[in-house]
Amino acid sequence: SGLRFLNASYGWAFGPELWATEDGGAHWHRVTTGPSSVTDLETANGRAYALFGDCAPTRVSGETNENCTSYTLETAVAGSDAWTPVKGVPAGLSPGAGAGQQASAVIELGGTAGYLVAPDGTLYSGPLDGTAWHEVVRLPCATGSAQGDGQPQGLLLAPAGVTSGATRLAMVCWQAASGTTSVYVSTDNGANWSQETGVGSIPATSVPTSLTALPDGTLILAAVPASAGASSGIFLLAPGATQWRQATVADPSGETYGFSYVGMTSASQGVALGGNPDLHAIWMTVDGGKTWQVRPIQS
Repeated sequence: SGLRFLNASYGWAFGPELWATEDGGAHWHRVTTGPSSVTDLETANGRAYALFGDCAPTRVSGETNENCTSYTLETAVAGSDAWTPVKGVPAGLSPGAGAGQQASAVIELGGTAGYLVAPDGTLYSGPLDGTAWHEVVRLPCATGSAQGDGQPQGLLLAPAGVTSGATRLAMVCWQAASGTTSVYVSTDNGANWSQETGVGSIPATSVPTSLTALPDGTLILAAVPASAGASSGIFLLAPGATQWRQATVADPSGETYGFSYVGMTSASQGVALGGNPDLHAIWMTVDGGKTWQVRPIQS
């Protein structure tokens, strides 16, 4: 369900299997993960960090990414298939007693540090050199159940620039019962969080799926329809704004679809996945997420 490249040579495909390439994607080999599913993977500083989950196929969809009970954070250097647990982070991270069996977790890398949101809402962080991470804080909202790609449905985390020499982190939490979203920000590498109390929710017809941010702190949120026939799309929240603004998505079919992923490669250019599947395309922005255009994938 995902692809991550460290540079022009080394990359990984994951979710639930794990595959690796050393020649820019021309050739791939499968990495043995035993009974584990790899639900998330990020790369930086010559390394990959991945979540190895204890997962099983669901009865309905057969997907394993969305049906996991615990996770272990592991790392490997580029060019090696030897994955080892990250010291300082407990193995078999789970939601905890009384929280139900299904779990979700997520990794984010920003600046010189990595961040892991565990199924019980605990934030772990550490350097990107293979040394030990540590527990930071218990976050003010829960991860919730997993989406089809394994990402949390209730809690989305993203690095959002740097302030006073520390990584600014943004978090969007979604309450399934009410369909409302809330925004939290940390300006000290995740140690302390404050809620943006004046910020309204995205439309209740939308379920958040993916969060990214610009260096100035602008948040860009992808969402899918909460029910059949509902509208959804991509939303922006500028620093200091009180309302999410819906981005302009140029879909030549005239239909409105949701998006499963949004990511920025620079302050102006980014990619969104999802939309109308009949177009066989990705969506791109070159104006910082305000407008999105179809880019067909040629067969």
